[in-house]
Amino acid sequence: MTLVAKRRAALVVIVLVATIGAKVIPQLVAQREAMPRTAIGYHEEKKKKPVDINWLLVVGRRAERMRESDPTPFRNSRIALYERNGANLRKASRDFAIRSRTTDQRIPEQGELDSLGGVASSGFVSVPTGFFSLKKGPWRYPGEIGFLISDWNRNDGVIVLKTPQVIEQVRSAEGDTTYTTTVLRSSHDKTGSWLHMTQTQTWSYLDSNGCMNLFKPVGSNGISKNAPSGPYDWDELLKVLEERKLVDSPPMLYVALWDEVGEGDNLRPMLEIDRLKLPQAIAASD
Repeated sequence: MTLVAKRRAALVVIVLVATIGAKVIPQLVAQREAMPRTAIGYHEEKKKKPVDINWLLVVGRRAERMRESDPTPFRNSRIALYERNGANLRKASRDFAIRSRTTDQRIPEQGELDSLGGVASSGFVSVPTGFFSLKKGPWRYPGEIGFLISDWNRNDGVIVLKTPQVIEQVRSAEGDTTYTTTVLRSSHDKTGSWLHMTQTQTWSYLDSNGCMNLFKPVGSNGISKNAPSGPYDWDELLKVLEERKLVDSPPMLYVALWDEVGEGDNLRPMLEIDRLKLPQAIAASD
């Protein structure tokens, strides 16, 4: 066979293969796509079961003291443990007094700034109302623990805010009547918020950088010498959780305005789940 004939034969084969491929390959692809996914090596992921809540820590937020001269009670909000009972949540503990708002969102007054040595931070916002995850971790004093607060589908201590949190450093020299501010951080992410104990009894500008706390008069050297006698609310809340084995795997946290969950001076004994502003995956779980 001459070289020309060989080239013609090769060309015919190429054209024939291309023609067959143009007709057959689309049919094979269509057949493959029509097959059950498990039959062609796909992993069929099952729908995740909605997150269930058997236990829930509920905070009812009320007005709280925002400066030393404010007559409002310092820990005026309330927290309690609730247990799920069908379509309701039933209170499973007494109410505990809790500080639920930050104490240093505003610029400090001159006297407050002087007592802090002329340097302070401001701009921290409170944990917003909503549904959150808790994670046990060590607190700042030996043997003490706290619970890191995160958005409900994470545990890294990040809470996404609708408006940015702008943290400023405020400085004023002794005797000055003016101050300077420097922006340290501006972000829609709020980090490092904890549910923890604190020894503050009445007021401190630095008592909360956006955390939530219950009273226990302990510092780096243990219980303060002039501390009132216990038991203390923080220890009592931990006891409630320990009895139900909820310390190492803590329940979720729900922060609500008082009218939603409170009545008079107490959290309601029963809460209807479908009336709470829970994520759909939570409210719909059985």
